[in-house]
Amino acid sequence: MEGLAKAIDNIRPGASAMIAAGVPMALGQALGMDLSAADLEAPIAAIVLSPKNYEKPLALLVSPRDTSALEAAAKAAGLEVISKNGLALVGAANVLEVVSKTAFESLARPPSSMKARVYPEALMKSYKDDVHTAIEEMGSLMSEQQGATGTGFRTLMLAYEEMIMAIGEQTEFVELGIGASDGASDLFFRMRPRSGTTMASLAAAQVASTHDLLGKLPADSTSSILFSGDLRAGKARQPMIDFWGKMMKAIMPAADGDELAKMMGSWFASFDGNAAGTMVMDMSNPLAPKFGATYLWGSTDALAMRKGWRDMMTLMVARAKEGSVNIMGMKFDVEFEEKAQTVDGVEVDRYRSKMIVDHLSADAQQAMVAAQTTQDMHMAAFDNVAVMVMSNESEAPVSDAIAAARGKGPSYKLSGALLAAIERSKSLKESMVFAMDVSALVPPEVPMPFKLFTMGFGQDAGDLTMRMSVRQ
Repeated sequence: MEGLAKAIDNIRPGASAMIAAGVPMALGQALGMDLSAADLEAPIAAIVLSPKNYEKPLALLVSPRDTSALEAAAKAAGLEVISKNGLALVGAANVLEVVSKTAFESLARPPSSMKARVYPEALMKSYKDDVHTAIEEMGSLMSEQQGATGTGFRTLMLAYEEMIMAIGEQTEFVELGIGASDGASDLFFRMRPRSGTTMASLAAAQVASTHDLLGKLPADSTSSILFSGDLRAGKARQPMIDFWGKMMKAIMPAADGDELAKMMGSWFASFDGNAAGTMVMDMSNPLAPKFGATYLWGSTDALAMRKGWRDMMTLMVARAKEGSVNIMGMKFDVEFEEKAQTVDGVEVDRYRSKMIVDHLSADAQQAMVAAQTTQDMHMAAFDNVAVMVMSNESEAPVSDAIAAARGKGPSYKLSGALLAAIERSKSLKESMVFAMDVSALVPPEVPMPFKLFTMGFGQDAGDLTMRMSVRQ
């Protein structure tokens, strides 16, 4: 557990000292026996079967200090010990019968760092019905409390359930690892897809990004969030688009999810995979946080991309006015205007959403009105890119974005923590990276355990990978 100790100390120096004392006690309590006869400074492997099928589902593979004493302690706890090649497997008899082959053949040689492996198929077999029941109960509760909104929430949750189950069926295992380097603490996920599945195609589609669009973003000294890379889905593209259609149907009951998904497919047909964006958040008013963003999408056909956008927005706004946009109890008015302005010969469309406050309490209405409740999204497609700018301002951010994308204005310059995040992502050959300067989102007097949060995505030897990192 040395890697875990270093990762913890990166966040809070000295905190890992608790591991040496706490882990042996926790393992003994979990197994239900005294482990003083085991060498708990040597590598340990733990196997957990379904708690629904086994009363004592945990087995430990340890190096014994005293085999006889270990066997006596196990017997006193109603457990058994299997000894082989200097190792001891401890657990309930019915559990050892299932896991002994795996333990002595696959786990006897420890990995170079702490790892945990989860088998989704076995997990789903045990808990699929429980998950479905919980979602149904949440949907019923939301329907009682918020009427149509609750129905939409249930539809959305069922779509998530379907997606998660499909991912689980197509994944052999998910492996978690912990690492630490240069002041960063990392949590690594590795998903091994089953051969020939959609997940395998998604993993194979990932490429090491060169982050070509970062230099085409407009200059920005206020952004605290950044994403950049290549969005490539392989055969997973259509399932992702279908899922988006289900989400829109849940948010706007009057919308035709299949029709929207078809339009989204047309829009993506002109997307070349390259993407980048910067975002800024103002959390000073928790009731109405402000958000601004600039996104760039690479395009093989800017005119087709603009048409796809207009088709989607026109339909969504028309359906929204029929069925209203009601998201978790918050209502919105929406409108869409083509050619709201022209910048450097480029047509700029505008999508506007405004929160409706008449259904809220008087205090909540006052807070919302005091804050900026209108959000504009401007979109323009030209040359080989599409620009989307979310802001409460009018022309300036769009003008800056178009100028920068054409090389006619100041462009985005990476520095500090965000630069370090991109460089590390490049060194790991990731396809996409998301980085957030957490310190910029909270007042200076608020203590934070870390300042930079990063998520990286990619593939390694056919496995889909994700990295979550924090650093001071």
